[in-house]
Amino acid sequence: MSIAVGPVVLYRERRDRLHKMGGYIWVSAMLNVATASRFISSIAVIDPFSPIHGIALLAYWSVYTGMGHIFAKRIAAHRAVLRNL
Repeated sequence: MSIAVGPVVLYRERRDRLHKMGGYIWVSAMLNVATASRFISSIAVIDPFSPIHGIALLAYWSVYTGMGHIFAKRIAAHRAVLRNL
């Protein structure tokens, strides 16, 4: 889902209704994928954890900071964090 919605969100105008709706869908999809990755243990490196768990933590942190930036009206920081995610 996030692969399909991502380009729509990236290339729409800022503050456009479709951009905002797509952004919420994209963030929800990213959080769902990060949460689902918690149940992957077949490629464990350190006890039950693998590099995918680190990527999930990065996704959680990026969504948290990216949404914090947009709610605080820091558009450039929001754009940078979520594009890097």
